Amino acid sequence: MNAYKSTLLITLLALGLAACALAATPTAAPLATPLATPDLTGAGETLVCLHPLLPADVAATWEYVLTDPAQQVITLTNTIEDVQPAGFSLQSMYQIAETSFSNTSAWKCAPEGLTAETPILGGQWLTLLLPNATFGASELVTNDGVTLPAVINPGDTWTQTLTTRTPANINGQSETLQTTYTFTFTARRSEALRVRALSETAMLIEVTGRITATRQDGSSLPDIELSSAQWYVPAVGLAKSVSIIKIAGQPNRVEMQELVSFITTR
Repeated sequence: MNAYKSTLLITLLALGLAACALAATPTAAPLATPLATPDLTGAGETLVCLHPLLPADVAATWEYVLTDPAQQVITLTNTIEDVQPAGFSLQSMYQIAETSFSNTSAWKCAPEGLTAETPILGGQWLTLLLPNATFGASELVTNDGVTLPAVINPGDTWTQTLTTRTPANINGQSETLQTTYTFTFTARRSEALRVRALSETAMLIEVTGRITATRQDGSSLPDIELSSAQWYVPAVGLAKSVSIIKIAGQPNRVEMQELVSFITTR
C-alpha cells in the first residue's frame, strides 16, 4: 500500500475518529466560547446538527493541506451535504498531483451530540494488514457511544465503539472479517492555535484507538493502534491534527493536517 493511501486512512479518522501523542503543555484553561447544547427553540430539529465544533451547515466547506511520511503534499476538501433533522453527509475529496479520491461518511445528529455512522473507509483499513486482498463494502453491525458530545469541557472523556462485517477475497478464498473500532476521546484544554486559515483559541481533543479484526476461521489479524491530537475552533471546526498509526512489525506512520480555508454561515 503506498503512502498516499495510508494518508487517506489516517486523515479520515482525524475528522473525529483518530488519535496522537503530544508533548507536555500548559494547564487547562476555560474555553473562550462555551460549548453548549444548541438552542432548538423555534428553529426546528435541524439545529441539532449545528455542533459548535462541527457546524453542519449545508455547503459548509473546509480545505486542508496534509503531509504524509513521504512528504507528499495532499489537498483535502470536506463539504457538508444533505443535512436532515436526524443527520448529514460529509464528503471528503483528496487531491495529490493528478490523482483524486473521494469518500462520503454519514453522521447522526441527536441532542447528546454527533455520531459518525459510517465505518471509516471500511475494508480499506484492512488493506494495511492484508495488502493483497480485496474487500467489499463494510456492513455496520453495532455503533455505541458518540463522536462529539453536545457539551464538551476540559477534562471530559467519552468513547465510541463500532463493529463491522466486511466481505473479503484472500488468496482466492471468499470470507467475511469482523472488525471492531474502539476509540477513547479526552478534551484536554483550550489553547492558542495558529494555522494558515486563522489564529484563534482551540479545544485540544486527544484520541486513542484500536482496530481489531478477526477472520472467519477465528484467527486474529495484528491490531492497528491509533493516536491523534485534534484542535477544534468553535464555530469553525477541525483546524489541525497530528496523527500516528502503529502496526506490529511496521514503521510508525505520522500524518499532519492543517486548515487553509473554510466557509461556514455561523
